[in-house]
Amino acid sequence: MDTSVTTRGTAPATPVTGAAASLRKLYFLRFAFAAVWAGLLFATADTLGPLSAALLVVYPLFDVACAVVDARSARAVGGPVRGLYVNIALSTLTAVGLAVAATSGIPAVLRVWGIWAVTAGLVQLVVGAVRRRLGGQWAMIVSGAISTLAGASFFAQAGADGATLSNLAGYAFLGGVFFLVSALRLKRPGEGGDGTADDHRPLAAQPASYGAYDELDEARGDGPDAPDPQDRGDAGRGGDGEAYGGEGAGELSGGQQQRVAVARALVTAPDVVFADEPTGALDTGTAAEVLGLLRQAVDQLGATVVMVTHDPVAAAWADRVLFLADGAFADGVERGSAELIAERMAALTARTARVGAGVAA
Repeated sequence: MDTSVTTRGTAPATPVTGAAASLRKLYFLRFAFAAVWAGLLFATADTLGPLSAALLVVYPLFDVACAVVDARSARAVGGPVRGLYVNIALSTLTAVGLAVAATSGIPAVLRVWGIWAVTAGLVQLVVGAVRRRLGGQWAMIVSGAISTLAGASFFAQAGADGATLSNLAGYAFLGGVFFLVSALRLKRPGEGGDGTADDHRPLAAQPASYGAYDELDEARGDGPDAPDPQDRGDAGRGGDGEAYGGEGAGELSGGQQQRVAVARALVTAPDVVFADEPTGALDTGTAAEVLGLLRQAVDQLGATVVMVTHDPVAAAWADRVLFLADGAFADGVERGSAELIAERMAALTARTARVGAGVAA
């Protein structure tokens, strides 16, 4: 009975385009909410009554709910969630602060809102900057900058005579417009960040036989949408800083050929990489380099790596390990050590052997 291990790098729970679709829906929702909220607040901006006080508290609470959804999308693409958690905490504190400030008058409300706008704007700047590869984030970055400046202006308005809440309504509506722009500019499946057809392959395969690439002399990515070399880690250089572009395939060692094969699979920044026994016939050091490249594809490029291997050490590099026996999934483990994976493989092999012996008897 043959027992194999299927491993999958799962830094993104879904492809980048799936996360972008979730963000697009969220941004449309935030625009609609901001437009309705701004209209209601503007109608009651001159006085601080029960309706306007309720609106002031609801706005940051809605922001908390959206930030929770946003954080899930961020985790899906390996993006930053710490900043979003900070935003959740800030918005929660702001809701409490506005509820208290509403009992003191409009100037107190403007001061609390000003603090929130400045801090939330800074967080938005950071999150938008890190998400640039999703496309459509420049509007969010500009919105964060405007939020920071607007927050400072609210402090100034709080000390002026005849302060009203109308500027808060305008601020919220403008923020909603930026969410709308971002939603329209986010990548759709099969599109680049500018809405044009994406010219890189969504899938890539790294075969067990690295000799399949013997006719290819160099691993190069120079298309119009090719990722920046720094974003690929060392993929374009064979993984250890060595450049193989000037050498024929026959002049490369087995380990070098394998690294070039992996580099060719990663150079177009695919969403999914399939690797069949990528460490076969490699020494321990070279195998670690190849596995490191695949791990970089998950951690740095946001790809999903589906790897088939019989090596527990190789399987231990994966986030999730699925055990395959007789053509069916028989077991699984999350982030298991090489020792644990080896034990599961041995137990599974023994179990299938007993079943086979029973059938033979």
